[in-house]
Amino acid sequence: MKHYLTAALMITGITCMFASPPANDDCVNAIPLTVNSLCVFTSGTVDQATQSAPPATCNGLTSASAFDVWYSFVAGANGQNITVKGSGSFDASVMLLDNCGGTVVNCSDQTGLGGTEMIV
Repeated sequence: MKHYLTAALMITGITCMFASPPANDDCVNAIPLTVNSLCVFTSGTVDQATQSAPPATCNGLTSASAFDVWYSFVAGANGQNITVKGSGSFDASVMLLDNCGGTVVNCSDQTGLGGTEMIV
């Protein structure tokens, strides 16, 4: 079963109003990730990302905004570790869904600006 992953990020700072959103701004354009035994990070951006859905509550926290980008993967038999590394300018949260617009399987929003979120 293909799973969909969204990383909703609270961004601070000034952004240019004329830039385009990232290619994976919507679930239908989720970037496919390869599942393997190595920890391989995929670079991405949330610059000019839009909000696909209202902010969700995770770990008792609800962000003020939910600018999101999307990734997809097919889960392996042994399960996966999903890690989203933040930076000093935004607070990342990660949500695992069973399909686009589907049911939330798990989420992580435990750190603040620059923190790393993980779903096991």
